Amino acid sequence: MSWYKTYLKVEVISIIALFAAWELAARLSIAPTYIFPPFSETIKALWSLVCSGELGLNYLATLSRVLIGLGLGSSLGILLGLAIAYHEMTYRAFFPIVTLLYAVPAVAWIPLFLIWIGLNEGLPIAVVFM
Repeated sequence: MSWYKTYLKVEVISIIALFAAWELAARLSIAPTYIFPPFSETIKALWSLVCSGELGLNYLATLSRVLIGLGLGSSLGILLGLAIAYHEMTYRAFFPIVTLLYAVPAVAWIPLFLIWIGLNEGLPIAVVFM
């Protein structure tokens, strides 16, 4: 049990040291404060978002986008997978395309989605969809 307490102490001290270094680096103006704000200011801003309810609303908006994209992507993936598995012609037509799309990371689609969809609610849904 003592080894666990030792590791826990090291982990807690490491996290505290990280936050202290963050605060110190920001206070010494190593980077502009609009890029690298102090840890204390970040916590104050987070707390104000929690108290105003804005954080919860933004969380729910993000969750809905993720669930819509996941639902659409999963539905299409299951349907296409079943079609590819049960029909030889569908397999020959779609399997090379699916294999090609599988190799491209979802983040790589963002510039194309920005052009095709624009900067709106559809963009994060499309990225999760892929």
